[in-house]
Amino acid sequence: MVYILYLDASGDPGQYRGKNTKYFVLAGMACQPETTYDCSKNLERLLNKYFPKPNPRPKKIRYYPCIHNKFPWNQINSKDFADELFGMIINADVTLFGMIIDKVELWRQYAYPANPYQLALSFMMESYQWFLERNDELGMVVSDRENTSLMKILLQHFENLKEMGTEYKKMENIIDTIFFSPSKTCANLQTVDFCAYSIFRKYERGIDDRFNQILVKFDSHGLKVFPE
Repeated sequence: MVYILYLDASGDPGQYRGKNTKYFVLAGMACQPETTYDCSKNLERLLNKYFPKPNPRPKKIRYYPCIHNKFPWNQINSKDFADELFGMIINADVTLFGMIIDKVELWRQYAYPANPYQLALSFMMESYQWFLERNDELGMVVSDRENTSLMKILLQHFENLKEMGTEYKKMENIIDTIFFSPSKTCANLQTVDFCAYSIFRKYERGIDDRFNQILVKFDSHGLKVFPE
């Protein structure tokens, strides 16, 4: 059986300059195809419950507008929606990963630091490879679609990882390349957005209620902060 790792980011990958984010987070959610199918059906049921009419149903769900009651989330009890969605995550047969880049420390410790997105992707693939080895399975990777230039950079970096591995690990259980999909067509990319922003809120703002709620779902080596 194959695992699929769904990726989504939170925060910006640029150097911290006082106004942008201090942290960049790349979150991953790994599951097998039947769980992907179940998650898609469960999310559709949840949306039908809270948004029974097509308008004002959001085209895709994201945790930031939900938690800040942006339209159309201000038309429903957004906390109840989030409670149910996080409950779905906890009850689903999924494994979470979170790579957190402390950009302030990164630029303090390194004169010419690597791109935070590329760093996070390297750490993510290393943890995912360990996970696949322990489960004796193969894995694929699906990421939220980014702008064209960033996707090219990430695709090239992913291909380099497949060819050369990371400092500690060869990507022997990861098949094909990284696939980019618009999140509005993929339930699990929308779901992992809630995880990504939960991790981001813990490190960027010190708000850890949702992070603590999903902590039980993280792989034993699935959380990494860099630089430590």
